[in-house]
Amino acid sequence: MIYKEGEKKRSLRLEEQSADLAIIGGGMSGVCAAITAARQGLSVLLVQDRPVLGGNASSEVRLWILGLLRIWVIITAGAGKGSDG
Repeated sequence: MIYKEGEKKRSLRLEEQSADLAIIGGGMSGVCAAITAARQGLSVLLVQDRPVLGGNASSEVRLWILGLLRIWVIITAGAGKGSDG
């Protein structure tokens, strides 16, 4: 962070939390890890610095998850073929 001489420094809010597992980042991997851990009975703390979850796949960034695109291409590429392949 760049400060100009004479400016006040930004004060950050400090908050203490307790959990079995802390996941930093609310992208697709972080969200999936948090859900999986919570389903296993762990208390989970998911830390995200943006207003939405999903990382690059969120509505804020609007990039597709490439795995989904690849699955869609494979399914639609074979849709017109007969049973003999």
